[in-house]
Amino acid sequence: MPGGERATITVEEETGKVDLNTANQAALTRVFTALAGDQSTGTRLAAQIVEFRKPKTQGTAAARFTTIMELDQIDGIPPRLFRAALRHITVRSGKPEPDMAAASPALLRLFNVEPKPGAAKRGLPAGGSMTIRADIGSPNGTRFIREALVSREARNGRPYVIREWRHGDIDAPSLRQESPQGALRACLQVREAAAR
Repeated sequence: MPGGERATITVEEETGKVDLNTANQAALTRVFTALAGDQSTGTRLAAQIVEFRKPKTQGTAAARFTTIMELDQIDGIPPRLFRAALRHITVRSGKPEPDMAAASPALLRLFNVEPKPGAAKRGLPAGGSMTIRADIGSPNGTRFIREALVSREARNGRPYVIREWRHGDIDAPSLRQESPQGALRACLQVREAAAR
């Protein structure tokens, strides 16, 4: 880019992520253990997520996460782990386990799954949801991230619906040290998209 910035655009299918609403406890444990580097932390967080989803009173519907940003409602999740998890979780796949054919290379590494050699590149999904992420890095180390959660379904004459916008600014010092200010700067923020 003109000022030396670098832009990376990625499109990730939501089916290739761990769904906070429908993932089984084993998949939740696996992703949080890999991210935390600690089996007890992964097991504890997975159990808390499963408990969060249970109906609070008899005869009521199960609780649901409406956005990945609500992961911060789980007690004891450190800011670093919260930020690391955001790229690997969803609330829109409806699957008990991520589809490894749609998973990002980072999630495959976390799950110790080798990508299939010579596998044909997948096109955009005909239905379902995807995250489109723009990650802009400036020469001074500051990063600007914008994500759109998009569902490919026709509505009001459009072939897609933007479910939410997420944005965050990450400066280089916050990546190297954990501080209250750094934790806030390094987090994405969500803005609900207006249905059009």
